Amino acid sequence: MFAAGHFDEWVLLENQEAPGNSIFITLEGVESNFNAIGAQAGLWIDGERISRNVLVDPGIQDYSDLRLHFGIGNTTVADSLSINWPSGLEETFYDISGDTNITIIEGQGILANQTPIIKDLQITLSPNPTKGFSKLSFHLFKPGAIQVSLYSITGKN
Repeated sequence: MFAAGHFDEWVLLENQEAPGNSIFITLEGVESNFNAIGAQAGLWIDGERISRNVLVDPGIQDYSDLRLHFGIGNTTVADSLSINWPSGLEETFYDISGDTNITIIEGQGILANQTPIIKDLQITLSPNPTKGFSKLSFHLFKPGAIQVSLYSITGKN
């Protein structure tokens, strides 16, 4: 997680102590608001339900990640995912693969271009916190290729 602008200091935090699989879900509203604020999601694994809500938690010069994060431990496929949209639409999807980033569009389903979560990548920003210039380093633990895009705090590529 990268936090910028907090009292003129930038901070890069990395959780290295969370083993297991995850599912990140981005919801895009059509009848509901575009960011799906207020949507509720329930992920079912072996009869147990994990719930998440899309909320806005404002702060000074920041905002919460609107993606829903489900930590699923050693599970590789979740049984089902139900979405209750602010518009009142209810949708259910089955066999959700772990270690993926997925986007669901209200009333249209899961986009086909699911992206895997990269666990074999280390990103370092130094100095941390930084002022002025920084060095951003990447290290792949397994051979492969990645595409990196950098954006300014204003969203410019």
